[in-house]
Amino acid sequence: DNQQVRVVRGRNYADDGTQSLIGALNYEFAKVPTLRRMAETGDPLVIADTTANPDWVQTPEQAWIRAYLGAPICARGTTLGFVNLNSATPCAFTPLHAGILRAFADHAAIALENARIAQELRQSEQRYRRLFERSNDAIFLIDRRSGQYLAANAAAERLTGRPVVALQQLTTCDVTPEGAEERLARAATAQQALKIGEVQYVRPDGAIRTALLDQIPLDAHTAFGIARDITEQKEIEKRLRRQEQLAAIGQLAAGIAHDFRNLLTTIILYA
Repeated sequence: DNQQVRVVRGRNYADDGTQSLIGALNYEFAKVPTLRRMAETGDPLVIADTTANPDWVQTPEQAWIRAYLGAPICARGTTLGFVNLNSATPCAFTPLHAGILRAFADHAAIALENARIAQELRQSEQRYRRLFERSNDAIFLIDRRSGQYLAANAAAERLTGRPVVALQQLTTCDVTPEGAEERLARAATAQQALKIGEVQYVRPDGAIRTALLDQIPLDAHTAFGIARDITEQKEIEKRLRRQEQLAAIGQLAAGIAHDFRNLLTTIILYA
């Protein structure tokens, strides 16, 4: 990190206990002038004789080192680490070696950056996979041209009444036949999200579920379909409308009965 540097790998060290220290060596970055210099300049550093260099920090485990060559590993303007070569022979390294080590460090930076990007992609994929699988809305991945289902989540299985493996053998025309051709034609050329509206999903037993569907282009070949099941909501709304109609009829009947009683009263009074 920005405060500490740690030795993480080492090769070709003598069997004198030095190799066993690899991974246990930690330094305060601010107290290591050689590392600070490479981080600031971005250039390799050659020390022909460590005993004659005032910036060299001598430690007991490094007492054998007489020549040093280092290069920073940099990516996106940040120093990620350092590659270090040590020798027990003074003047073992030259500027030519420094150029070679710089190239090696640049390749290491590319490898580390690729690894970081790959890790971020995996994490992002995992997050979206969890969102896909746990969403209460049905999510379909479809072929924009044919309408074939390529993938679906658990909510989609509940909406359609079919397991994913069965859906993958079908197209939108099979599952949502009403208006399917028109929707598929729109999806094939859409450049942005489409609010399709209410769509009826026909289950294998003939039961129909109603959902609000949005289609989102993913690339030139595939699109997401996101459907929210509103079957129960529509049934509740239907019942409420029926109750309102019955209430209105009741009020009308009560009004007619009231007017009829008033009419009878008038007739009786004038009889």
